Amino acid sequence: MQRFLGRSTAAPASERKPRQAQTDDTVLTELVESRELVEKRMEHLQRKLQMEIEQAVAHKNANQKKLAIGCLKRKKMIEAEIDSLIEQRFKLDSHELTLQSLRFTENTFAVERRATQAIRDRLRAMGGADAVEESRAETEEAFEDAYEILGIAAQTISHPALGGADDEELLAELIQMEEEQAQDDAANELSYVELGGSSSSQPYLRLPDVAKTLPSRQQRDKKQQEEERELAELEKLTATMAIEQPMPMLGAAATMVVEPPMPMLGLAAPRMITACA
Repeated sequence: MQRFLGRSTAAPASERKPRQAQTDDTVLTELVESRELVEKRMEHLQRKLQMEIEQAVAHKNANQKKLAIGCLKRKKMIEAEIDSLIEQRFKLDSHELTLQSLRFTENTFAVERRATQAIRDRLRAMGGADAVEESRAETEEAFEDAYEILGIAAQTISHPALGGADDEELLAELIQMEEEQAQDDAANELSYVELGGSSSSQPYLRLPDVAKTLPSRQQRDKKQQEEERELAELEKLTATMAIEQPMPMLGAAATMVVEPPMPMLGLAAPRMITACA
């Protein structure tokens, strides 16, 4: 078919874009070169204009009016060309600026189109706004069901062995048991029993256990330490007052003329002391 119809003149988009870029670059290069030529031409005309002005002044001073008028005419022509060159340079600048702006806008627009297409593809993959809203509703429903199940799992169960009693009834039962135990303890302390192996039927009051009423070893040691400390203080006080302390009298108490005894704390029996000579 290509042999009979010939090749297609339309190039693919991927090929047209580099060609368009090359064309733009060529045009921009030509615009820059044309502007440079215009500027050089303007500089040349400015020099010629200055020369014509100087010659016109010189011819006027030499009373050569026709030559002076010819210089002025050429001056007018040069000024007109300079004005035309200024307009041409403005047009070249406008074309260059417009083309560069279009190229920049084209690149930006291409990026925007690709970004828009990427957004559409992402939305299509997510199923759209309706799908997202439906998924959010399903998530909320799943949370509600989950917390409902957790609440059911946290509820207490009624065991058959408890007989349907709740926590308040069990606490009341515990308080009642404590009261009954306290009453039984009080009754046991005041109970009367008969003497074992005795013919007498006279009851007597149960006495507390002697072992329980005796002081412990730690208490006895503490009491002994207190007594020793008091004796040491007493001896120190006796030595300070120059009072001689007699030996303790064992057995029957001896009568002596004594001064009023000093109070002795924690001693088992009072001791008598005599005054020093």
